[in-house]
Amino acid sequence: MLQRTFQQLMNGLKNQMMKHNNNITKSSIITLLIRSIGMVLAALINFYLAYRFGAALYGEYIYAITILGFIVVLASFGYESVLVRYVSSYKEEKVFMHLNGIIRFVCVKGFMIGVGFSVVLVSIVLNINTMSYDLKMLYAITFLAIPFITDSNFRSSILRGYQHTEISIVPETIIFPIFFIAQLAIIYFLMNIDIRPYNLAIVYLVSYLASFIFSAYFLHKKRLSDISGISVQYSFNEWNGMAVPMLAISLIHILMNKMDIFLLGILLDSSDVGIYALAAKISEITLLLFDATSLVIL
Repeated sequence: MLQRTFQQLMNGLKNQMMKHNNNITKSSIITLLIRSIGMVLAALINFYLAYRFGAALYGEYIYAITILGFIVVLASFGYESVLVRYVSSYKEEKVFMHLNGIIRFVCVKGFMIGVGFSVVLVSIVLNINTMSYDLKMLYAITFLAIPFITDSNFRSSILRGYQHTEISIVPETIIFPIFFIAQLAIIYFLMNIDIRPYNLAIVYLVSYLASFIFSAYFLHKKRLSDISGISVQYSFNEWNGMAVPMLAISLIHILMNKMDIFLLGILLDSSDVGIYALAAKISEITLLLFDATSLVIL
């Protein structure tokens, strides 16, 4: 009797583990598929920009976006990693006041911090007399995207904390490139304008605004039920204690990945940046194909 009960218990545990592993495998495959589609769309955008606008203009755009990425890391202050860690923990432990507190803190005050970064940087750029009008507008419009990018990243991190990994990557990986391509199609087919670097910055800004709206919508649909009407409680010391080292790690990571672009922009001209960036995109697609092939074979 005891042996039969033990055997049933082990079979039930085995079935639960197999079901859990199947869910993980399914989620991983969907995530890989979404990332692959997003990478292909991003590559198509970059190939078109380099072909349509030339290496110099494309290089100016890439360099501005690279600088923007560094600033976004600073504005996020490491809270993307903090959110994933604490949202998941608070949800599992049902500490809903702290969960509500950290979500409200990053979604409201995080956006305000992004706006502050944006205002300061735009003001600095517009007062640099040695910069041409086109470059001023390129950087000024690009920096306007800071609050939308940081807040969209925060919301994606919250969704990852809620274990909605597939949904969390859709706004930046799918929505952003789709809106970018749609705007390029409108410019190409319907508008007869002389494309300047700041026109691409406007396209980038609008695309990230769309990504921000969709990330807010996805988060609203997935998480409001468990903290609706719950009071808030903040643990700033605990959150900041993790955020500071995460910020340092994020800064080191982006410097390691983008140092080549930074140095090219400083030492050479924009056309060299454009040529190098396009070659890097081609290598990314090659690695993607290699990884996908290896996954299928294995």
